[in-house]
Amino acid sequence: MKEQKGHIVIVDDDWEMRSLLNDFFTAEGYRTTTFSLATDALRALGSEVEGGKAEIPHEAVDLIISDIRMPQLDGMDFAAKLKQQYPKIPVILITAFGSIETAIEAMRRGTYDYIVKPFKLAEMSVTKKFLIS
Repeated sequence: MKEQKGHIVIVDDDWEMRSLLNDFFTAEGYRTTTFSLATDALRALGSEVEGGKAEIPHEAVDLIISDIRMPQLDGMDFAAKLKQQYPKIPVILITAFGSIETAIEAMRRGTYDYIVKPFKLAEMSVTKKFLIS
């Protein structure tokens, strides 16, 4: 059995994208946890904003990858809440609706990277190498 390299949380309301990223990172030797809603991810991390006990200790999370356009709480607001509460967790936002304005806003909110869909999985591989050993 391979030793796991780190823990990546994937948040996307699109089942196919969640599954694709989950399969890719699992095959690369990472532990993954997926959510279809950012509110569920905040709750699992024990967010003070969402209230509740942590199911996933935030100290155990090495990277969060989130879509921008999602119901209930979009990725931009999700990233901002994460940065307020867990500033050491790097966040990568992904979107099918990329623009310079949203890229700037994403960086202003403290995200590590902003990737436009469709992307090659190699882009994710290169990005995560800078984050997780």
